[in-house]
Amino acid sequence: MYPSLTELSIRAAFPTIVEALRACEVSAVELSLSREMRVNAVDGGEPFVLDSPQEVERYRKHLEAHRVRPAGFLLGPAFSADGEVTEGVEWIVRAVRAAEGLGMAAIRIDSILIGDSREVSVSRRREIFVEGLLRVLEKTPESSIGLGIENHGAGGNNLEFLEGVFEGVGSERIGSTMDMGNFYWSGLPLSEVYRVLERLAPRTKHTHVKNIRYPEEMREVQRPVGWEYGRYCCPLADGDIDLKRVIGFLKEAGYQGDLSVEDESLGRFPPEQRPEILKQDAAFLKATLLEMGIPG
Repeated sequence: MYPSLTELSIRAAFPTIVEALRACEVSAVELSLSREMRVNAVDGGEPFVLDSPQEVERYRKHLEAHRVRPAGFLLGPAFSADGEVTEGVEWIVRAVRAAEGLGMAAIRIDSILIGDSREVSVSRRREIFVEGLLRVLEKTPESSIGLGIENHGAGGNNLEFLEGVFEGVGSERIGSTMDMGNFYWSGLPLSEVYRVLERLAPRTKHTHVKNIRYPEEMREVQRPVGWEYGRYCCPLADGDIDLKRVIGFLKEAGYQGDLSVEDESLGRFPPEQRPEILKQDAAFLKATLLEMGIPG
């Protein structure tokens, strides 16, 4: 396992990806990829559009020149609540090809649906994702790129949905982008959060590392989805979730990928404080890995 930073957290604290990685003494980043295959230059220059093998190679050299390791791509919602998956399938397939050229291991798949609402049933959400991901696999049969569905949003933080997709697709390439804070955000009591994350560990392809600090009396009760998240999300070291314990689940499962810092509390702090907070997040994560005897 190794530490990385999400581009979204970097943008909240630093002008460029390179500046953040150097300040935090981290070499890897989760990059955001648009539907148009646009990805940001790590030095703040003009974006790249990864629409051909030549442009992918040009971006690979750009990353190499700045000594940046691409941990994975973050994709937004790809499939629609009305069941339309074709455009999303094509986007994911293009992302897989680009990820191969850049030497990535995984892509984050969003469990939110376009036009989503909480009225989409667990079974219908499962059907849409199984159909879409099966079509991606049919188009990329020789690839080893992992596709990790993030437990994201009210519908995605549902173990029945996630495991139903894994079973329905039936491929080891399909697994989880384990977000360590989102099940807690969804209202689960803390002890239940650990149970669910331990179950997901063997299927994890990619991660987001975040934390939340709720009042003590709210930690072991069922809360409304997203209850007071903006108030209680916090830097990694300050939250209720024992991240060392969760990383232990991943270690036991044999996971060897990234641990991507996604500190959504940065917006709560004045801009001048955010770089230091992100540096502290990275230092905490690296210290945790060292304490656990995991080379980062």
